[in-house]
Amino acid sequence: MKMLLVLAGTASRENVEIALERAGVTGYTEVDARGVGSSGRHLGSAAFPKTSTIIMSFVADEEVPKLRAALKALPGAAPRPHVVTWTLESWDA
Repeated sequence: MKMLLVLAGTASRENVEIALERAGVTGYTEVDARGVGSSGRHLGSAAFPKTSTIIMSFVADEEVPKLRAALKALPGAAPRPHVVTWTLESWDA
């Protein structure tokens, strides 16, 4: 089992959700975020109105490559989401 963390601009949030659902991800947690990174300032302010979304999910090891490929292939001009995966030491479900 892996912990998957997706960092995406809010403009591409819906496409990320669709990719997760098509890949068979049955649950995830989504958090609105603000910050500064490689895709610029996403501060939700008048000067920097963009915001970001963080989506976290637990994914079976064998599903991770397919899901990462689907997220990398998302359509649109927005920067592609950043995807981080961690191997879980334990998970009390």
